[in-house]
Amino acid sequence: MTDKKAKTLWYQDSYGTEMRQELKDFLKAILPDYKITCFNQIQQDISRNDCSCYLLAEYNILDMWHRKNNRPDLLKEFTSDEARADVWNMVKQIEAAPQVQTTKTFKPRKIKASQNEVLSKKYLLQCQKNTYRDFKYRLTQEKNYKEIIKQAAQKATTAHLLYKQGLIDLNLISR
Repeated sequence: MTDKKAKTLWYQDSYGTEMRQELKDFLKAILPDYKITCFNQIQQDISRNDCSCYLLAEYNILDMWHRKNNRPDLLKEFTSDEARADVWNMVKQIEAAPQVQTTKTFKPRKIKASQNEVLSKKYLLQCQKNTYRDFKYRLTQEKNYKEIIKQAAQKATTAHLLYKQGLIDLNLISR
C-alpha cells in the first residue's frame, strides 16, 4: 500500500516474511523519498499451504489503512481461515447471476502420449527441489547487484513515463 502524500509504502507478506532485499532496494531506487515499512503478521497456515493470498491482501490493505490512520478499533488482523469465513458470509448474500447459454461448443484437445503419462515421484521431487532452489536464490549475491538494480529502476521509470505519455496522448489523463 502506498501513501503518496506521506511518501510511505507499507508491505506485508501473509507468511510473515520480510520483504526481499532485492525488492526493497528496487523500491528505494524508484521511490528514494519514501519510507518503507514491513508488517510481519503471520496469517497463512504453512502446513496447509491454503493459498488465500487474495483474501488476505484485501483485508490487509484495509488493516494497514486503519493502522496508518490510528484506528485500532477497526483492525481485523484475520488469519486465513477467519478471512475466508468472513468472505463466504459476504458471498452468500450476493444474488446469483442468471446462467447464460453459450453458442460455441468446445472440443477437447488431443493429448500426446507423452503428455498423458503419469509424472513419477522422482520427477516431482526434482521439480520441488528446483522451485525451492529458485526461491532461495538471491540477486544480492551477484557481483554487479547495485548496477542491476539501478538499470531495472531506470527501465521501470522509463516504461512508466512512456505509459503515462500514452495516456496523455489519448486524453485519458491531464498533464
